[in-house]
Amino acid sequence: MYFLKTIVGQQGDRAESVLLFLVEHEDAGRIKWRKEPGKAAPDAARWKRLQRTVVDSGAARWSEGDIVNPLQYYPLYRKRGAAAALERAAFAVSDSAQAMRFWQVLEQQNQPADKALALATLRSDANRQHRMFAAAVLTNFDRDDDAWHALVGALRDPYTGVNHTAILALSGLMREYPRPVAWRHALPSLRAVLDGTNLEAFTLLLQLLTRTAIDPALAVPLMKGRSTLVVELAGVNDRRSRQIAVDFLRAISRQPDTTSWRTWLAGL
Repeated sequence: MYFLKTIVGQQGDRAESVLLFLVEHEDAGRIKWRKEPGKAAPDAARWKRLQRTVVDSGAARWSEGDIVNPLQYYPLYRKRGAAAALERAAFAVSDSAQAMRFWQVLEQQNQPADKALALATLRSDANRQHRMFAAAVLTNFDRDDDAWHALVGALRDPYTGVNHTAILALSGLMREYPRPVAWRHALPSLRAVLDGTNLEAFTLLLQLLTRTAIDPALAVPLMKGRSTLVVELAGVNDRRSRQIAVDFLRAISRQPDTTSWRTWLAGL
C-alpha cells in the first residue's frame, strides 16, 4: 500500500505544500532499481572535450553540479538559443561561461556513434560519470524513441547522480520537444517507476507520458495491478500534483473522472 501526505506550510504570505510519497515495507519488492554495472569502460575519445568542460582547472576532480545544473536548460538552448537559456538559468547556474561551454560541446555530440555509445554506456558502464554524460548526450536525440526509452530506463539507475541527470534530461525534452513516443519497448521501466521505484521521478513520468501521447492500448500492461498511487495522487490537495495525475488518467483511460477511473481500472 502507498501513502500520500501533504504538508502545508507558510512562506511569507503564501501557503506552500510538500507532497510526501511513502511505500510500506511489504511493498518493497515492487521497487526495482537496476543493478550497478560491474565493469568500468575507459574514457571515450568521442567525449573527451565534453568531459573537460566539467573538470576543475585540469585537475582530476569534477562536480556533478557542472553537469546537472546546465543540462536542465540545454533543450531550451538548442531550441531558442543562448540568450533565452542563460536568462532562465540565471538562478541555477553560477558560472554562465562554463554553462555555455558545456552546451556548445554537448551540442556537437549528435552523431549516430554518439547515440550508440550513450545507449551502451547507460546499460553497462560502471563509471558513474560516464553514465551521467551518456544521459546528457541523449538529449540530442529527441527524434529517436530509443533515446527516450533509455532515459526512462536511467530513472532506475541506482546512483542518484545518474537518475537525477535522466530526470532533468526528460524534463527538458518534454518541455521543449514534446511529440508522440511509442512506449511499448520501455514498459518494464515504466512499470517499475509507477510501482514506486524512484519516487522523485513519479510525477515527472506521468507528465512525460501525457505529453508524449501515451497510447491507451498500453493501459493493461502499464496500469493493471499498479494503479493505487496514481489514483491517490488524483485526489490530493496539492493542485499541481493532482492535475498531473488527472491529465494522465484522462489520457490513458479516455475516462473523465474519479468514479469512472476506478471502474475502468477495476476492469483491466
